[in-house]
Amino acid sequence: MTAAKDGSGTVRSGVFRFDPAHPLFADHFPGASVAPGSCIVQAFADEAARWIHEITAGPNAPDAPDKTDTGGDEALLPLAGTGHLVQRMRPIRDVRGFRFRRFVTPGDYAFRMECTDGGIRCSLHALDTTGRADAPDGGEVNGGEVGQANVGQDEQARPLVTGVLAW
Repeated sequence: MTAAKDGSGTVRSGVFRFDPAHPLFADHFPGASVAPGSCIVQAFADEAARWIHEITAGPNAPDAPDKTDTGGDEALLPLAGTGHLVQRMRPIRDVRGFRFRRFVTPGDYAFRMECTDGGIRCSLHALDTTGRADAPDGGEVNGGEVGQANVGQDEQARPLVTGVLAW
């Protein structure tokens, strides 16, 4: 899975790509591939780790690891350019209330993440034929207008997946 991101502050949005050529899809349902829910949740967790790393280590810091550190009470992050671990953050401790409203087939999907006191609220949305999607609050996920695909506009704006990565 890959992500392209946009945003700063308490909201992060972008596009997750679930690559149809990935070997995972050969076995998760042959002929009618579906992204496993665990892979979708992991994509959010990996993006959260990168986001937290960027916030705590700065925008020019080396790339963040793909997974959050769950080995201790707090994770340590490298101080950019020094090799020293100095920044502390709260790792994701719990996955709460993830709901999968429709199957997610291989391809590109808009994501939106919002940092709250309780954790990071996550949602995944289908892209329309122009590669754009609406955010759950009525705002745009990636700055575009919603078009028509194989679903109606109301259905298009509804998230396919929602949940919280809790502190």
